[in-house]
Amino acid sequence: MSIDIQLNAVFKVGNAIYNASMSVPAATPTKDSPFIFDVTSKPATDGDDKEASVLTVAIGGSGFVYVAVAPPQDLITAAAGDIVQSLNVVVAEGEYDKVKKTFKAAAAIEGN
Repeated sequence: MSIDIQLNAVFKVGNAIYNASMSVPAATPTKDSPFIFDVTSKPATDGDDKEASVLTVAIGGSGFVYVAVAPPQDLITAAAGDIVQSLNVVVAEGEYDKVKKTFKAAAAIEGN
C-alpha cells in the first residue's frame, strides 16, 4: 500500500501569515514528482496579497536536491536585531523549476 501525503497549515505570527505545505509522493520521489516542503509568508494587513517564500525544500532523488531559505526582515530583526539586513541561502544539486515544482532533466554530456 502506498500513501500520498498532502499537508497544509496556516499560522499568524505578529503581523504576518505563514502558510506551510508539504507534499510527499506515494512513490519514491523523482525529478518529476519530488518531495516538497514550502513555507511562504504574507503581511496580515488587508490589501497586500504578495507572498514571499521563506523556505523551500525539494528532493527528487539522487542528484536532485533544492533548499532555499529567505526569512522575512521582521523575523531576521526579531532574531538578530538590525545587524543582518537580509538573508537568502540556496543550496542545489540539479536545476529546480520553482514554477513547475519539478527538476529539469540533466543536460547530456557531449563527446561521450
